[in-house]
Amino acid sequence: MLTLKKQTSKSIRAHGVGVKIGFYLQKIKFLEVSFLVKQFEWVKTGDGSPTLKPRAVGSEWMHSKAGAWSETEYVYGHLLDKALPSSTRSMRILVMGLGLGYIELLALKKSLSINIPIEITSFEVESDLMDFFINKTLHGQGDLAEYLIAKDSNVDWSSVFRHGLELHKSSKLIFKSNILTEVSDKDQCQVLAYDAYSSGAQAELWTEDFLIHLLKTIMDPDRFYLSTYAASSNLKRAAQALGLKLVRRAGFAHKRESFYFEKI
Repeated sequence: MLTLKKQTSKSIRAHGVGVKIGFYLQKIKFLEVSFLVKQFEWVKTGDGSPTLKPRAVGSEWMHSKAGAWSETEYVYGHLLDKALPSSTRSMRILVMGLGLGYIELLALKKSLSINIPIEITSFEVESDLMDFFINKTLHGQGDLAEYLIAKDSNVDWSSVFRHGLELHKSSKLIFKSNILTEVSDKDQCQVLAYDAYSSGAQAELWTEDFLIHLLKTIMDPDRFYLSTYAASSNLKRAAQALGLKLVRRAGFAHKRESFYFEKI
């Protein structure tokens, strides 16, 4: 009986340690996402997928209210479906900007499904969003990962997330901050997913001069594909000045048009 009492005491102490560890893990988890609470508000879009809305008054949502995932699939899924099958070698993709990582996850999923290697450079000024994508989403945690896993059970999302982590560890999924100052010819790519905030929120990213500079810097001379959710006249002039062919597409949800360009 004495031995049993000692074992019980040990188990109680161990249980107490376990409770403390659990408490601190929950505290760490809260701290990891606290930046989202401070700077952004989680909101659900029309298709059930999550997005973020900056808390500043008058700020626009990161994605269409009609559906963040649906918009990503419509605008950038079309881009990737055009570009990836055309390649017999690694395809380099540049994303402006990361946000929650919808475009990056879609690219990872599609590249795995057709066995085409990819490299991704993603621009995002919010370093906390980069950390959240790497340390939460690519580990299958957080609202976006949970939504995707629940939405499409036919996709092996654990393999998609693992593929992203492997690319990141091998410096084939890299993150940069300010596209205005950090883009260089080392970022040359065949695919550009241009998903910046609107010109009303980030006018400097939609000027014709900057867009010409960007495209001259990153365009692969042999083939190039570009999509954006917007119908920007500045982007149209910049792209066509550099020999890109415009294909007009209906806009997603309530948007009038979205632009897709290619040079093949």
